[in-house]
Amino acid sequence: MEKIAPFLPFIASSRLQDRQFSEELNAFLFVERAWSQPKEFIKVFKTSDYLLHCFGYSEVLLQLILNREKKQDPSKGPVQFIVLFDLQTVNIMDYVTPSGYLKLWQLRSALWQDWFPEMCSAIYLLHPPRIISLVWSIAKLFLSEENLKRIVICHSEKELSKHLPKWFVPKEYGGDFVNQIPPGDESGVSIRRKITSADYYKPHLHYKKYGIERPKPSKKDIGPGEKFIIPLHVGNDKNLLLWDLTVSGEVEFCIYKEKVRICRFSFKLKDAFRTNPNYSTRNYDLLRTN
Repeated sequence: MEKIAPFLPFIASSRLQDRQFSEELNAFLFVERAWSQPKEFIKVFKTSDYLLHCFGYSEVLLQLILNREKKQDPSKGPVQFIVLFDLQTVNIMDYVTPSGYLKLWQLRSALWQDWFPEMCSAIYLLHPPRIISLVWSIAKLFLSEENLKRIVICHSEKELSKHLPKWFVPKEYGGDFVNQIPPGDESGVSIRRKITSADYYKPHLHYKKYGIERPKPSKKDIGPGEKFIIPLHVGNDKNLLLWDLTVSGEVEFCIYKEKVRICRFSFKLKDAFRTNPNYSTRNYDLLRTN
């Protein structure tokens, strides 16, 4: 939580938990607003920390689903989420060219679809831009064919009302529901704070935290299937090992102690993510104690 807390104020996602549930639809309500400052948003965290947040948040939602399924008749089938995704704050042109935040969205979407593939029953896009063909082109960058079929584009509150009961939908989108439980707003979405330069992520803080000067970095080109080994001599007392690295491809990083592997990380970029010249590297700051 320590790594995630600093950038949570910049995320506008659902805080409804299990408060809005439709027996008829067998689904919870999830509301999210699209990024309003995508270029600034990716400057306030490390990729690894944001994806950790996304994974943890999805696990929380999964627990809500499992708890509900335990209480109801199995014949009702799997409990899912209905997503209202508000595009009102989006500048669609931010997503038509390769960029770091576009690739981050792809990573987040891949994580959700790989680990939680059946969580959503429908995704309603609200306040879409006028060029609908562009919306579909961008959606195809993020979603699998199966999840593309779940998308419903609603140009008005009247269109949304054809699909969902009025009591289930937040008042902001033409329904009756008004959330009164903080930290969410009336639609149950966390209130996002504007990002300034003072909020930008400051790298290598783990060195400063322990009062250790960061060593001069070095570069190594590693070919496919090649191994690169750095031998270290440490004493018998308790030691603190800190490091950071930047990768531009798929790398497996391991720490061995007397031929026994005690730590392993795999940094992978899917094929679709390798083509973006503005997203060629990712940074990781790590520490290990023994």
